[in-house]
Amino acid sequence: MKAMENARSIHQKSEKLLSPLINLNPMRKTKKQLSSVTNISGLNPPLSPKSFLSSPVSSLPLIPRLSLHRFSSDHAKVFPQWLLERSDFKKSYLKYSSEVDIGKICLKPNTQRNSLENQELKSWCKSCVFFKSFSDSACNEVCSRLSTQEFTPGQLLIREGEKGNEMFILYKGRVGIYKQGTSEYLEIMGPANVIGESSLENNCLRTANVVAIDNVIALKINKDNYQNVILRQKHKQKVLILKILKEIPFFKELLSAKLEYLAWSMLSLHYDSQQSVYLEGQFANGIYFIKEGSVQLMTYVTVTNKKNLPTTRTGNETMVNRKIYELPVKTVLQGDFFGEEEVISDGKRKHKAVCLENCEILILKKEIIFEIFGEKERNDIGNIHEKPKTKKILAKEHQKKLKLKKIKYTAMLDATCAVPNQSGRMEIDRLLRKKAVLAKSVHYKFHKEINESLVREDCYYKK
Repeated sequence: MKAMENARSIHQKSEKLLSPLINLNPMRKTKKQLSSVTNISGLNPPLSPKSFLSSPVSSLPLIPRLSLHRFSSDHAKVFPQWLLERSDFKKSYLKYSSEVDIGKICLKPNTQRNSLENQELKSWCKSCVFFKSFSDSACNEVCSRLSTQEFTPGQLLIREGEKGNEMFILYKGRVGIYKQGTSEYLEIMGPANVIGESSLENNCLRTANVVAIDNVIALKINKDNYQNVILRQKHKQKVLILKILKEIPFFKELLSAKLEYLAWSMLSLHYDSQQSVYLEGQFANGIYFIKEGSVQLMTYVTVTNKKNLPTTRTGNETMVNRKIYELPVKTVLQGDFFGEEEVISDGKRKHKAVCLENCEILILKKEIIFEIFGEKERNDIGNIHEKPKTKKILAKEHQKKLKLKKIKYTAMLDATCAVPNQSGRMEIDRLLRKKAVLAKSVHYKFHKEINESLVREDCYYKK
């Protein structure tokens, strides 16, 4: 009996010591023994210091930040593969890693950052368009030289005409780019974009002002580090840009020297899905080339309907119903370009450009275009694409489309011999109720379709 009691006490003690290992075992499916790592509906928070980091099994700190779709080989060294493949682990990992701030990592000197902070900083930089073509060693070298700088709304990051001594990578917040003497922004840029590299690359003065719109956190690299580390990698990017230009009819016929100059003058920007590249009415500041993704060009059209209403024996009153719609004009795909028409005519944007997905876009500034291309060449660029439909034509086509939809809608209601909202004794009839359900669905679908692109509606009377 004494031997049995000793064995039982040893078993209980060993169970307490081995509980973290039992909880991390992928084959264990008993709900009571699931740790907070695998049971995200449990009482303890997933991957909390109490449940995971303090366990005897792992003394490793938690990796700060991770995208849901990306688990790199670096993380495989920290977590077992079976754990990385679990969807509940990914979700809980994201939840508790989002608190870590890349900006705070870069506040520390490189010598004080731990290996996991360096991995996370490198992972974030690699997600930026600017660093995508960089080798791992070059990216590590750049990350070791990054520092953090914060700006309040209205504060200048870059002043036009000053000498460029640093480049910024936006981590949080938005900035606006504008020329001296103008009130409108030429460009609004958000996180993961780079600003200020052109003056370092070309060793010239700043060409525009950059001001913080929100509270901005930016990662900074100085001129010496840029020229020693980044400039070598930029050559690889320019080779890729040359390939894109050589696939476009007009540009592939240019001399090699001109093409290379264009490639070196182009800036690479990142846009998220549904983000606006530019708005209708803005001043045109460049031509956009799509490296990855697709862009929809939109415009606002006005459809006006008038109806005469008899008010007195001598006169009539007119009811005017004016609707403004936002309609698609053209879809621009990868390898193509847009925005050239307004640049060549030196006017304002006729359309709004919206990214249909995450996009990498190269911009060729208007100043460069007017510097290296003559009038004939600029006109040739403007004639590469077919001219888009005018607002007047789009309005007529849309009005015609709406009328056809209304005819179909009326015909469907007439065919069912029912109205969308029935009441009274007619509801008793089972067949009529079925028809009423159909009529309601047609009614809902019709109104959803005709109001899908509606932006604004005005109704007023005039004599």
